[in-house]
Amino acid sequence: MKRLVYCGYGCGKATTLLAVFALLVMVTVMFSVSPAFAENPSEWNATWTSFRKVYVQETAGYDRVDEPVEAEVKFFQPMPERDTAGVEVAVARVIRVIYFVPESGWQEVPCQVYDVRPYNWNRRAKTPEIMVRARVVFFATVKARMTGTYYICYGNPDPPEPKLTGGLKVSGEGVGYTIENPWFRIVTDDVSGQVDTIDLKFAGNTAYTFGPGNMHWNPDYMYVPEDFPTTWFKWYYAHNFENPPYESVTGPVFFSIHRSQLVPGQDIAWMEVDYRFYDRLPYFIVESRIVTKKAWHTLAIRNDELAFRTGDFTHAGWRNMTDDMLPGHIGEIGTVDVYNAARVGNHVLGSALPPNMPWVSLCNVEKGVGTGSIRIAWDNTNVLTGEPSLLYNSHTVISDHGGNLYWFRSLVYSQRDDYNDLKWNADDWRKACIDVPEGSSYYEKNAYIFYEWKDESKFEPIDDMSFKLRNPLVVTVE
Repeated sequence: MKRLVYCGYGCGKATTLLAVFALLVMVTVMFSVSPAFAENPSEWNATWTSFRKVYVQETAGYDRVDEPVEAEVKFFQPMPERDTAGVEVAVARVIRVIYFVPESGWQEVPCQVYDVRPYNWNRRAKTPEIMVRARVVFFATVKARMTGTYYICYGNPDPPEPKLTGGLKVSGEGVGYTIENPWFRIVTDDVSGQVDTIDLKFAGNTAYTFGPGNMHWNPDYMYVPEDFPTTWFKWYYAHNFENPPYESVTGPVFFSIHRSQLVPGQDIAWMEVDYRFYDRLPYFIVESRIVTKKAWHTLAIRNDELAFRTGDFTHAGWRNMTDDMLPGHIGEIGTVDVYNAARVGNHVLGSALPPNMPWVSLCNVEKGVGTGSIRIAWDNTNVLTGEPSLLYNSHTVISDHGGNLYWFRSLVYSQRDDYNDLKWNADDWRKACIDVPEGSSYYEKNAYIFYEWKDESKFEPIDDMSFKLRNPLVVTVE
């Protein structure tokens, strides 16, 4: 038996409302479709026949302007003949990055291609072409909590030379370079390759040097011999590199140089330092590592240090990190007058600052300039055992010592009686030594930034940049 349902006036009204609702949904969808759905990269230049779509997502709630992002692409690259010679040049020549601006149409953005790796030849192709993988770096601009769409274009059989120019200028050879962008001019040492001088292009064009050596000393460690203290300890620094093996990459977006060496005079620990300088940006990236080759004794292992002269800065600031802090949360910004504060010996703050705070800064409130270190990554894992590498009394130090002002992060930092204040004997010194196992590894990634200091904004520039660098844009290649 069928069940009859009577539908009177009320049912008709519901049906009408349902139809109106459906129409509203359809209209909403029509007008809410992202312009990306209508974008056609071939409209930019039809001679580029292929492209990969790159989504750049902002997740931290900050507008991003000219933030460098990196994408990896794979495609078949045509070649004149079946020979891998020239593949890297061909790939770098053909790749372009574009995006669509509703108000003005298609725009090309500067990009840099590196780490090109050829794989297998396409057996089905009538003319030679080889599968390649390449890394592409470009500057992206994305609003907070939004996703931008960029396109990596390729497939042009005869592309013209890229005509992308920028403000990054690099000159030099070996490990000695002069790197210049709109914010600063930095010179690396001809022998060590470490940062030696820094000239700023704002705040009165302040120039910085460091009398006792390169401005960037670290990583470093103190070697304590077996017969210590009969034979005294000795410091070894990355700025003791002597013409180290190196690899460099130069382009319109960034310049990088990687160096690694067993510092001459020791066979204890391998050190490596990698710099990356960008166009447009007020910071450079430093990645560094110490890896111990055998078990040894020490009183100190340190990293993350940029050294200035006493008087270059008047105050220090930092973003605290406390034990009860939740991941992603931060504490209060602290500040101290570095020349009128209570001290622990030569150190402005002694061991008062946590080892892995998000950033530490020096500023000169009279000259209107600030600098500092943003801690992006920190990993201490023994390369042989996978266990955590030894840390002892690890903390962040701001130090004014011997006419020099600098910060550093201690990894191992035993108490010492350098000035005989405690009247230590030989046994006291030996007890203070720390045993470092073979394979201990200490890695850091930091951004050394320079910014304009203003009374109204104070440490905001380094604080904001810290959030952005510690929460990078998310890149997805389709």
